Amino acid sequence: MTEDPLLSRAVCMGPCRRLLPSQDLNPRSGHRRGVCKHCVTGRVKSPPCSECGRPLGILARSDSVVCSAGCRTAKRRRLNPIAAREDGNRRRAALAQATVEAFSAADMTRDWGDHELQGCFFCGCTLTTDNLQVEHFYPLQPAADVPQGHHALWNLVPACAPCNQSKGNRDPWAFLERALAERGIDLDACLETIDAVMRRRRTEVS
Repeated sequence: MTEDPLLSRAVCMGPCRRLLPSQDLNPRSGHRRGVCKHCVTGRVKSPPCSECGRPLGILARSDSVVCSAGCRTAKRRRLNPIAAREDGNRRRAALAQATVEAFSAADMTRDWGDHELQGCFFCGCTLTTDNLQVEHFYPLQPAADVPQGHHALWNLVPACAPCNQSKGNRDPWAFLERALAERGIDLDACLETIDAVMRRRRTEVS
């Protein structure tokens, strides 16, 4: 409740957001504290949540557009899917006790652009915001005899969902070799180029 000591008034913390005498606001503790009787009884319509459409309720602030943390997450995924996926990858890396380096989703997008990583890194298909997935080239939870990857720019590549799921935690070079063979690409020359790109990326961000 924002007090105005000169006029003994305060702003209602409900959806009406009116400046009212302090005695007109609920003094009790709890979720209705500082809310006027019109907002408490529902006489003032609460604006709808921008994600689910439900009323925001008496806790709605003047700048609120979502009703819960779940809707806030859904909004973030809708408006910035790459950043939302990066949040999930960072949590997965922490659970896997992998090395986590500091970078933003914008840094990752810029790094991909600098190294011309536009399509799927494995099959080469065109990617959109709907089918783009961020893949750890060296997996966070690898199979036996596969080195654990870092959550770092040099280890992140764009991938489509089928390639991401098929690769899993297997040896990335063996999977990449098979994916290139299926596309009829010269394996030795391509793998040598990809290895050089991966090394350069790792050196640039180290």
